[in-house]
Amino acid sequence: MGKSLYSLMLSDEVVAEVDRIAHKSGLTRSAQVNRILAQFASVTTPGERISNIFSCIESVFESSKDIVPMLSPNQSTVALRSCLNYKYRPSVRYEVEIFSVEEKRTCRISVLFRTKSEELLRRMTSFFLFWERLETDVRKTHEGVAEVEYELCDGRFSRSCFLSGHVQECGDETGKAISLYLGTFDEIMKGCLEGRYTEHDAEKIYVFRLCENSHII
Repeated sequence: MGKSLYSLMLSDEVVAEVDRIAHKSGLTRSAQVNRILAQFASVTTPGERISNIFSCIESVFESSKDIVPMLSPNQSTVALRSCLNYKYRPSVRYEVEIFSVEEKRTCRISVLFRTKSEELLRRMTSFFLFWERLETDVRKTHEGVAEVEYELCDGRFSRSCFLSGHVQECGDETGKAISLYLGTFDEIMKGCLEGRYTEHDAEKIYVFRLCENSHII
């Protein structure tokens, strides 16, 4: 088997050091070389952009008592946990995934829930369906807002969307927009499940928090 291009171009010592750094970072040799060259050329790679988005989200919720960042098992998602004010304090898990611009969707936010309470399961399912109707109706009044796709099955409620150009290119803006969305969703969900918010209250908060924001996701 022939030598790789890197082996032909670089000294054995350099290749060995790149492999060491790549192993420590959990990257392949090619990915590590790409990162090094991108840093040298001051170019932000897609992987770095996603990492910046996740870092921003984790930073926003770093001191939050409602939503707590979790250690993600890989670099393709960031996970957060929130507890419901219900019997036995059941928790929900939020997962944020960022896809490449070639994908139809560039951002997917999922809510994962597990409960043995049929009443809570029914109420959560009802809330997710209400949330989809709310967003669909409100977003119709805003021009240039990307289409959103929803999926509800097997203890997972997912929302996929295509981020606008400016938000997509700026990691901090994307991270802030997603964090605002997660915080608003979490607050409204808990308020509705606990009976503190009516559907009318939820709509007012949604419009004020998200639709008044300069970046709608």
